[in-house]
Amino acid sequence: MSDISTARARPLNRLEQMTYPQLQLLAARTELALLPVAPAEAHGPHLPLGTDLIAARELCERGARALAARGVECLVAPLLS
Repeated sequence: MSDISTARARPLNRLEQMTYPQLQLLAARTELALLPVAPAEAHGPHLPLGTDLIAARELCERGARALAARGVECLVAPLLS
């Protein structure tokens, strides 16, 4: 199994899904956080207003998985629109 596949098997550290004790333990292991930031805006009649929001979240999650594959833990913060 590749490193990326192994990283995908581990859950991401999404802030909104963590309890404060879990967050406290994570904070003792890492200071790294990824913050997805994007505007809600029109991209024509064929795409949803959240296109950039969806992309920002996905990029942060992919980054977190790539870091995990290298043994680096991080927090994925909630989306900031």
